[in-house]
Amino acid sequence: MNFGVAFGYGARLLCLSLASFVLVLAALGLVVSVSAPVWISLAGRMRARAGARLLLSVRLAPLAGALAFVASLCVPSYLWLEPERGEERAGVVSLVVALIGLGLLAWSLARSARALRRSARFVRECEETGVAAEIPGWQSPVLIVEGHGPVLALAGVLRPRLILTRRLRDALSHEQLAVALRHEEAHRRSHDNLKRFLLVLAPDVFPFLGGLRAMEAMWGRLAEWAADDEAAEGRPGESVRLAETLLRCARLGSAGSVPELSASLLCCDDDLAARVERLLGGRETSRSGIGGLLAGVLMAGGVAALLLQPVVLRSVHLALELLME
Repeated sequence: MNFGVAFGYGARLLCLSLASFVLVLAALGLVVSVSAPVWISLAGRMRARAGARLLLSVRLAPLAGALAFVASLCVPSYLWLEPERGEERAGVVSLVVALIGLGLLAWSLARSARALRRSARFVRECEETGVAAEIPGWQSPVLIVEGHGPVLALAGVLRPRLILTRRLRDALSHEQLAVALRHEEAHRRSHDNLKRFLLVLAPDVFPFLGGLRAMEAMWGRLAEWAADDEAAEGRPGESVRLAETLLRCARLGSAGSVPELSASLLCCDDDLAARVERLLGGRETSRSGIGGLLAGVLMAGGVAALLLQPVVLRSVHLALELLME
């Protein structure tokens, strides 16, 4: 006996889109998660900024690929080749997969909304309890707040605010504060908080494999290294000064917790030794990552060429029909 639910034209398209989304997301997520050590190793041999871009692109590839498949193949093939008629039956398997996709999207959106609320609440509390002050080297007023921890953080996604504890401001010299501000300015120019939001938004279908989490952790590390490099401006004296600043902050105690959508000067205490050693040693790799960018452009061109072929849409439509059985 065949089981299923009868759907109209639009509802059937929605079911197909959700099922296709979760299948493509799972397939790409599995490939990326299994190959994560390769990408992490490759990124570690690049310049910090290029390596961070590579890991971010690969980490977001499953979500981007799934959305692109639905938007450029699933929906067009259905609208072109599926006749608009009465209700049709959708199989149990396709319904279950579609519900999984709906659940993944709902969970991802809910997690992202929670992160945005925590970030907005943190900034609002700092605005209510802190004092806005002009500090040379930063283009907008800085929120000076009371606190025992050495906090210097860029909080918020679209219009981030710089948060600075009074204790840290008083502990740093003018030169040390200037290089610390350049570090946060590098995060602001690179829109690292927005990238953090995208990482929170992108679901992990196979969290037990740990590959995507490892890539996210390495991305965070490289993002800090890149901000260190840009703050030092390629000058050995500034690298030493930034290393001194990091050590001075660490001696003041733990920075405490800041929202995940924040770029903090001391966001990773376990990486402090590596950052200081890197700054004092002046170690910087020379690979630029242009080869990876060129490969990505060529791959995108190949995919675009395939999408222009009607046979591809017909094949996708046939696969979708089998999925709905």
